[in-house]
Amino acid sequence: DYMGSPSPDGKYLSFVDWNTGDLAIRDLETGENRRLTNKGPWEKSEEYAEYSRWSPDGKQIAYDWYDGKCCTDLHVIALGEGKPRILLDYNNDEWFQTQDWTPDGKQILIFVQKENGTGQIVLVSAADGTTTVVKTIEQRGLFPHKMRISRDGRYIAYHRSEEESASDSDIFLLSVDGKHETRLVKHPAHEIGRASC
Repeated sequence: DYMGSPSPDGKYLSFVDWNTGDLAIRDLETGENRRLTNKGPWEKSEEYAEYSRWSPDGKQIAYDWYDGKCCTDLHVIALGEGKPRILLDYNNDEWFQTQDWTPDGKQILIFVQKENGTGQIVLVSAADGTTTVVKTIEQRGLFPHKMRISRDGRYIAYHRSEEESASDSDIFLLSVDGKHETRLVKHPAHEIGRASC
């Protein structure tokens, strides 16, 4: 499931159990699957999880949660506790995608697409949901599909196209304070999926 991710120790994989839409993890040694949420069958609820990312200590998972009607929220669940926390509750036409955690586990990196089509690279406090906008992308539809934070927590690597109709994209390096940005790759190829630190 491309919406999931491996745990920091490499022992587990988070994924969406599409039998119900719940967030689940797979023990890669035993092959055992375990659901972390329990929303019930599709007949009772059309909610489902998306895009899960493990905290650096492997004790929490941040993930998108579609409410079955219109909107997506940012949830965090601690393994073993069973009840997720809602960090961001979007009740409008904005859309976002969970991308990564800062190395200290204090913030979660997301990309938000606003109602007017512009985008924002945003850091969310894992404690209280406070948001910090790192960069606003004014061009409509030019949102990165993958972003990663460097191991020292100073930079965000991401890819995007320069024009909405362009078939290619390049990799950029952005400081977490949003003040400095460098294009690392300029090439006619489509560089999606290669951004990592």
